[in-house]
Amino acid sequence: MSLSDFIKINKNEISNFQQNGFRWEKYNRTSVISIPDFNDLIKNNNFQEELNREIIIDAFNENDYYKAFVLAMMWGGINATRPSEKGNKLTTNFYKSLIDGKESISNKMERIVKLVNANEIEKVYLSMMPENENQIQGIGESYYTKLFYFISCNSNEIKIKPLIYDKWTKLIHIGLLIEANEIDLLCKFYKINDLKSKILSPQKTDIIYPKNDKKTDSYIDYITRMNVIADDNKLNVGNLEAYLFGNPLKGKVNKSIANPRVFIKNYVCKNLILND
Repeated sequence: MSLSDFIKINKNEISNFQQNGFRWEKYNRTSVISIPDFNDLIKNNNFQEELNREIIIDAFNENDYYKAFVLAMMWGGINATRPSEKGNKLTTNFYKSLIDGKESISNKMERIVKLVNANEIEKVYLSMMPENENQIQGIGESYYTKLFYFISCNSNEIKIKPLIYDKWTKLIHIGLLIEANEIDLLCKFYKINDLKSKILSPQKTDIIYPKNDKKTDSYIDYITRMNVIADDNKLNVGNLEAYLFGNPLKGKVNKSIANPRVFIKNYVCKNLILND
């Protein structure tokens, strides 16, 4: 079965799809609680136990950019327990992202919002890369593209809705390129060795990154394809991505092809043939 057929067969389910919420309370017990701005945010807001997309969209709609940033990071499961320097809890990704403080994050977020709303997707993507104007320490494309997506949910003026570009949505992108028989383009975006070692292994899927000089091209190609598919099938593109993202590979049901994540992984492994 092709990805296009899989989407058509599950069209009604995609239309009505509601992603499960994500529990955030673990962040209340980590080193980030020692950061005053974060501590104040938690104490002054009665957040429900599970964060869903609507809560984050509402925060952006209220122009509360620090709150929106923090919620998006927690919703996405940002690392707050595994430090990059062994034994140093102040080197987790979440801690590093928050240490600059509310004012700095809010100012960067305001610039990011303006760029997304102006359809400057390539420019905003580049602006968040290392050493650039809107870089926020500790977060890479898997997380800053979450911000792009949530910002876009409050605008009807964005031509191509930006989406989340993480481990599992990159697998979707790879599947779409395979289905379109654009293997040459796939290999322009990603290193062949990475595709073989990180994607084609039946036992696991590791995060893969586009080549350094193809990061924006790869991202824009992905979101363009997804927007076209959504329009062709009269689907909300956010719903489409959330559905195809699938469920964590826990339990017998989630390891079956009923889980879109499993279906796409199997499709890629079966159909991607790479020459040395």
